[in-house]
Amino acid sequence: MGYTSTRSLSKIELSRVYRISRPPDFIKRLINEDVEEFCKEKPEECAKNVKKYFKDRGIDVYYISDFPDTFIVKGELPQPYQNYFTEIKPQSIIDKLGFSEQNIRCIFQNGVKGPPYRILQYPPNECEPYGVNEVIIYYDDLKYKHAWQKIMKPYLSNFPINVHIEYKQLTNLDELLGEGGLKIALLSRERFRKEKEHIASIKVRSYSDKISRLQLVDGDKLLEKMKMKKEVEYYIANLLSAIYFKIGCTPFYVDLPSPKYSYLQRALYIGVAIAKPRKADNNYLKGVAIIMTGKGKIIEYVNKDFILEGRSLEFQKSELEKFVKVVKEHIDNYKERFGPDLPLVVVLRSRKFVNWEWKVLKHNFYKPWLALVSKNTNLLVMSYYKTMHNIGRSHAIHVGDRGHGVWLVQLRKFKYAVHINYYTTADDPNLPVTTYLYLRALDFTSLNLNRTTLPPIKYAKRYLKWRILEENP
Repeated sequence: MGYTSTRSLSKIELSRVYRISRPPDFIKRLINEDVEEFCKEKPEECAKNVKKYFKDRGIDVYYISDFPDTFIVKGELPQPYQNYFTEIKPQSIIDKLGFSEQNIRCIFQNGVKGPPYRILQYPPNECEPYGVNEVIIYYDDLKYKHAWQKIMKPYLSNFPINVHIEYKQLTNLDELLGEGGLKIALLSRERFRKEKEHIASIKVRSYSDKISRLQLVDGDKLLEKMKMKKEVEYYIANLLSAIYFKIGCTPFYVDLPSPKYSYLQRALYIGVAIAKPRKADNNYLKGVAIIMTGKGKIIEYVNKDFILEGRSLEFQKSELEKFVKVVKEHIDNYKERFGPDLPLVVVLRSRKFVNWEWKVLKHNFYKPWLALVSKNTNLLVMSYYKTMHNIGRSHAIHVGDRGHGVWLVQLRKFKYAVHINYYTTADDPNLPVTTYLYLRALDFTSLNLNRTTLPPIKYAKRYLKWRILEENP
């Protein structure tokens, strides 16, 4: 193997995925032993040596840790090496699933369907009769109030439920404390900067009713958006949807074009947040979880008395068993409230679940609980994170099998693919990517088409962010 080019492939737009199809003899000089036996007995060590070999030759290569015989190459693998690999070609999402994110529609009141930004024209799908009936809008500066009234009044005056709206100049941040209604605070960036610890403390306390009853708005950004005619409607729609959500309304239901996955509306979603405080105690905060229905309603925040701390991002076994115990109690309460017809429980986080974590979740949580609920209930454990791999917009690549695998998914507005790792008891390898598309569309606090984050992880991370900022300003 005399190929020693140092040309950089990092500037080539598309990334390709390859799987080893025959022993990579070219790494023999790195390991000084039989390549076939080495790669069979130590697949990850084999992958590390393949990566090192290519890196020494200026070829940008990554391997998928769960499937170390599979590599992602920025650009095309040079011809001399292609005999050792088989390329896994990307497929269009619509060919893979039968639909794409562009086919997903939101259902508003009276069954009206359309994209999420139609929240500007149509009322929310439903509102709880016992939701918030008072909205107080606090402002730092009169110019924020005038800007807010100019762009929001036409929408706030047509609330779908009887809501009293009041404006007050904010003198003391403690005015934002208290229960009984939704508070919207139009604050300057300077105030955010100077009083962030106090603001964070108030924000944390606003979560007492399962969902925050305090909407913080950057007043300076509000003024900036008013000058941007093309963007102001998107900005208004995002605010309006978030406000509807926080007063107890469901802005819209999500309608998947595939009847096969209609059960995702009846599933239960548990989002886990993990974060590291900025101050150096080297501990991670783990275990803040949000339990959400398939229609976007928050059932419970598992927080406050359940903040786990540890030296690693992964759960330790004792931590995970404690987590399982607490979450199981909430799911049992859900079963009593909504009945036993629960087709799917999904546990999500941004950090990859490792195999032993899956086993603990499956045996300590899923199997005992399954016997009490329904033998038709499946469990899906999945994580996702951004990558720098461009596999082509509206395309996906799947590696693995029905029970465990990895997806690379690049939606139409994504610059790069998202990596989805999953374990599941369901006999359907397409379920994780379909769930990703579904939850992405169910985000009531951001309607932006290029967002990659998912509720309820997003909601859990926000809560944890405020907790950390309160304690570590």
